[in-house]
Amino acid sequence: MSPDPTRRPLTEVSAGGLIYKRVGEDLLFALVRDNFNVWTFPKGKVEPGETPEQAALREIAEEVGLGGVSIESYLGETKYRFLSGDRPVRKRVHWFLVAAPPQAEIYPQAAERILDGGWFRPQPALQTVGYRSLRRVLRTALAQLGQPPA
Repeated sequence: MSPDPTRRPLTEVSAGGLIYKRVGEDLLFALVRDNFNVWTFPKGKVEPGETPEQAALREIAEEVGLGGVSIESYLGETKYRFLSGDRPVRKRVHWFLVAAPPQAEIYPQAAERILDGGWFRPQPALQTVGYRSLRRVLRTALAQLGQPPA
């Protein structure tokens, strides 16, 4: 369907997290495969009354069953557009660097349309992430963690 040029675009705000853990000398990032079969990071809409930080932590718990994590820093935002039916939507996503304990495991939740998930070292994570804008965000996270960006 073509967008209706007379209809104003909707605006959506989401938040998500680049979850990392250190296991010995290894730095690992949690990636999920979304319902479009693309590897990405957990994220979702900011609900009324929620801050982006609260939304990011809630979405991490809902999508991968992971609690006991903490936000370390803000990584920036990504913006994109898509169609919802015939209505254009402008999406803005706030991204946070989220620390998990070394023993943290993720459990992809099919009910949240998460098809798969896993922990990836930095270089494989950069090669696996399916959205170009998220590679930039991942490079920002690596810089904040003192890792050379690949």
